[in-house]
Amino acid sequence: MKPPIITPDRKSTGAIAWMARNPVTANIVLVILLVGGLINLSRTRQEIFPEFQLDFVTVTVPYPGASPSTIENSVLLALEEAIDGLEGVKEVNLSARQGVGSAMVELNLGVNADKVLADISNAVDSITSFPQDAERPIVTMPSAQSEVISLVLHGNVSETTLRYWVDKARDELLQHDAITRVEVMGSRPKEVAIEVPSHYLLSYKITLQTIANRIRAAWAEIPAGDLQTSSQDYNLRTDDPLPLVQFADIAVARNSSGSLVRLSDLATIRDSFADTGESALFNGEPAMMIRVFRRGKQTPITVADAVKDYADALRSRLPYGLDV
Repeated sequence: MKPPIITPDRKSTGAIAWMARNPVTANIVLVILLVGGLINLSRTRQEIFPEFQLDFVTVTVPYPGASPSTIENSVLLALEEAIDGLEGVKEVNLSARQGVGSAMVELNLGVNADKVLADISNAVDSITSFPQDAERPIVTMPSAQSEVISLVLHGNVSETTLRYWVDKARDELLQHDAITRVEVMGSRPKEVAIEVPSHYLLSYKITLQTIANRIRAAWAEIPAGDLQTSSQDYNLRTDDPLPLVQFADIAVARNSSGSLVRLSDLATIRDSFADTGESALFNGEPAMMIRVFRRGKQTPITVADAVKDYADALRSRLPYGLDV
């Protein structure tokens, strides 16, 4: 019995049929696609989260030493008047804290963000009522940045020791070619604490206000902080922070023989940290965190590997009681 003979009644069409009839051309196309895919794969940026631009602009006005109420009256009101009502601006949110005032300007959807940024910058630059001691306003449009990894230093050590090693780790990380941006979290601002027993005030017939005036006179006329007492706060002004040894040498009174009495003769002067009421713990121990971010063409894997290698090397150098 002969096998049946199948004769197609029409010519096959479609991509598969075309490649079957033209195998050489199909193979060339396949090679081109494979080579192109490999080339683009090497150029593909790795991301933890997609990078995008946020729809708001921030304006920051540093005013060192000024209180929040002072900043509100002398800085924020002028900012709001200059920015509110600009085309493309949806809402202006203002905030004041010790030494700095800021405005978060929310933009309308679909606006030209670069144009609005330029308009806000021009409006802020045109403000002439800012206090003379206020620094130049900073106008920026933040973008979402991708945090890659965090490094936590923790242990039952003093805050001064912990802060020293965190600052050291931050500086050394920034020297690495693969790392360009880090942030420290859980660290309180530094300050100088001056404690004067009340019997010295009575003995030399001086007040805390007198001491504050002597410290102020030793510094230039630029805001630098407040001297806080139980009854009153005194604003201090400086050009640059003074080291403790210069604090100690400030003359604040005279004794019965007419000799100068210096601050170190009646006060305890020490480096301290601002009383913010905040603290950070890791496994029940005092801790500070260093956050490491990716920028530009850096990849998360490259940054993470660099931080891990550094952490391994740092661990052997840390003092007893401190770990990473």
